[in-house]
Amino acid sequence: MSSKDKSLGRSLNLNTIQSLVDVHQMILKKRTGGLYHLADLLHMSSTTLQRRLDALRGLGAEITFDKNLNTYQYENNFEMSFKVSYDW
Repeated sequence: MSSKDKSLGRSLNLNTIQSLVDVHQMILKKRTGGLYHLADLLHMSSTTLQRRLDALRGLGAEITFDKNLNTYQYENNFEMSFKVSYDW
């Protein structure tokens, strides 16, 4: 059960896709806090979170961190969708 994403150059498992969606939703809410806080909220390491942020950037997200608001935010109207296919 994986989805091939050409911009990431590899297949993504469903757990990775879910974690990307989780990070995306937190950014949309503009309530992330800093890297370590967000990683703690999402129950992942800061290294894994950084990989997810990099993956979102690879998908076209322009992500910045606003120090005044203490949150990650999108500088563009980023949306994402995944197509999952099964081979039987």
